[in-house]
Amino acid sequence: MNENDVLNLFDRYREGKCTPDEIARLESWFLQHSNTSPLPDIAPDFESVGKEIWQNIGIRHPRRRYILILRYAATVLLVVGVSFILFKQTNHKKQIAFDLQPGGNIAVLTLANGKQISLNGANGAVATNPDVLITNDTSTGVVTYKMRTNNNISEVIGMNTIRTPKGGQYQLILPDGSHVFLNAASSLQFPSRFTSSQRKVNLIGEAYFEVVKNTQQPFLVTTEGQQLTVLGTHFNVSAYSGESVITTLAEGSVALLQPSSNLTQLLLPNQQSELLSKGFKIKTVNAVDEIAWKDGMFIFRKTPIAEVLQQLCRWYNVEADFNNLPDTKLNADLSRSATLQDILNVINFTNSSNEGIKIELKDGRRLEISKIK
Repeated sequence: MNENDVLNLFDRYREGKCTPDEIARLESWFLQHSNTSPLPDIAPDFESVGKEIWQNIGIRHPRRRYILILRYAATVLLVVGVSFILFKQTNHKKQIAFDLQPGGNIAVLTLANGKQISLNGANGAVATNPDVLITNDTSTGVVTYKMRTNNNISEVIGMNTIRTPKGGQYQLILPDGSHVFLNAASSLQFPSRFTSSQRKVNLIGEAYFEVVKNTQQPFLVTTEGQQLTVLGTHFNVSAYSGESVITTLAEGSVALLQPSSNLTQLLLPNQQSELLSKGFKIKTVNAVDEIAWKDGMFIFRKTPIAEVLQQLCRWYNVEADFNNLPDTKLNADLSRSATLQDILNVINFTNSSNEGIKIELKDGRRLEISKIK
């Protein structure tokens, strides 16, 4: 863009008249030139408008409905994942030697007979037996179990397991039609068909469930230390090894049981449960924010930096030192389709206005955290 184009877009941006394409063009230009020295002398209010642009790219909209955030993501948030690539750190700053791409649809399905199927490499019908047809769509990252109409259904029920690595995610349609979104570094064990009085699955890691209602056949999710029972509803369970078991309800109701204490807890929409050594801790949350990962977003609301790092490490397949972290909390809405360096640039900018930390990607796929001086 020439100088007149930039000046015109700055005026329209300040007045809120820019189209989504114009916003993307201006923010891309700004990111290209924001760290050059000296700053382009195109307008006397470059600095004030620049702060507004940074704030918008920093993506902190806690009062907006999530559907608006996703709509905005289609125009501006994804600029973080595209135009930030143009960002040049040339003002006496160390160049980033490498960057890491976000995770994707990667998973391995292990059948009851021990056969393993790499789902990101197998398309169409991947397995079949007299009971179930298993199909996979690599373009959407969805594997589907569909019951066959057969009067001679086998009485032997095999258990299957779907696993995602760090940097992976996948979706599963269970034999009853229930939809499961599996996050990174997670596994779900489930039968090839539900025949008993219960529909039972076992989870390690994180998954979002959209359970088909069946009053005659409750749906059970077992994790370490907890059992969840529903008839049919939408909810999220995070049960990573070594971390608290967190359950978030989007709609309907779920019943939680802690077998070790025989304590129970009913969860209502927009409530979140944390499994304690004895019982449950309940708080009210915005469920849409808490389950944003399944729609391709990181949404942090006063989120402790340790939890932020855990999510980044799982999605970008990196490591971090969690010892001696400061008591820093982050507010940001970020696209999971952005590269890791894009995410770190926004986090560091968002956090720089307060006394806090700086996160850098170092050789060896390791995040290094340092205090801001």
